[in-house]
Amino acid sequence: MLGIWTSELERNWKRKSKIVLYAAFLVLVILNILGASSSGMGEFRFGEGSITLNTLNAPWFVMNGISLLMVAALLPIIYIDHLSGELHSGGYRIYGLRPYRRFELWLGKILALAVTTLIFILVTYGIAMIGSKIFFPSTDTTTLYRTEGEVGRVSAEWYTVKFYAVFLLTCLAKLLFCSAICVFISRPLIAFLVVSALSVVIYHYLATELVFLFDPFQQILLALRPEGSYKFWIYLIGSMVVFGSISLVGWQKKVI
Repeated sequence: MLGIWTSELERNWKRKSKIVLYAAFLVLVILNILGASSSGMGEFRFGEGSITLNTLNAPWFVMNGISLLMVAALLPIIYIDHLSGELHSGGYRIYGLRPYRRFELWLGKILALAVTTLIFILVTYGIAMIGSKIFFPSTDTTTLYRTEGEVGRVSAEWYTVKFYAVFLLTCLAKLLFCSAICVFISRPLIAFLVVSALSVVIYHYLATELVFLFDPFQQILLALRPEGSYKFWIYLIGSMVVFGSISLVGWQKKVI
C-alpha cells in the first residue's frame, strides 16, 4: 500500500506541466497579497462591505479569491488529469494487474492527491502568514467575520488555522466529487467541463449549502462563527461519503 501511495505521489510532482502549474499558482498567491496590501482594504464578494486588513485578518482574507480559483479550477485540473486521464488512456489496466486489491489502488491514488492538496494549502498558508507580516499593518487585536468586538492575537491566529483546516476538507470533498465523475467520464476535458457545470448546478438546484464545491470562502466563514453552521458540516461530510462511495464502487467495477 505504501508503495502505491509513493508511486502515485511521485507522478503528481514529477511532470513538468504540473510543476509549471504549481509555480504559476504560487505567483498568483503572491500577486494577490501584493494587490490587497496596496489598497489596505478587503472587499467581500457577497455585498457585505469591506474590512481594513492587518497582520491578523489578512492571512484568511486573502483566500477570498484564491479559494475560488483553487476549488473551481486549479485543483480539479490536477485531480482530473491524474484520474480521468489515466482511465482514458487505459493506463489503469496496467496498474490493475499489480498484486494489489483494487481498493488499495483507488485509495493510493486518492491519498496521493490528498497529500498534494495538503501541501498546496500549507504552502499557501505559509505565504499568507509571511506576506501579512511584511505587507500589512501590525496589530494585536482584530475583528472577525460577522462577530461583535475584537479578538486578540492568539484567537485571531487560531481562527486562521481553522479556516485553512476547513478549507482542506472542502478541497477533499471536491477531490472525491471529481473522482466520482471520472469513473463515468474518461476524457479529461469533458470531465472537467462536467465537474464545473455540476458544481454550479448542484448548489443552484439541489442544495445551496453545496456551494462549497464551487466557492467555499463564505461558507467556511459562516461555519467558523461562534454559533457555527451544522448544515455545512452535514453537507460536507455527507458529500464526502456519497462521492467517495460512488468513486470506490465505480473503480471496483471497471473492466480490466
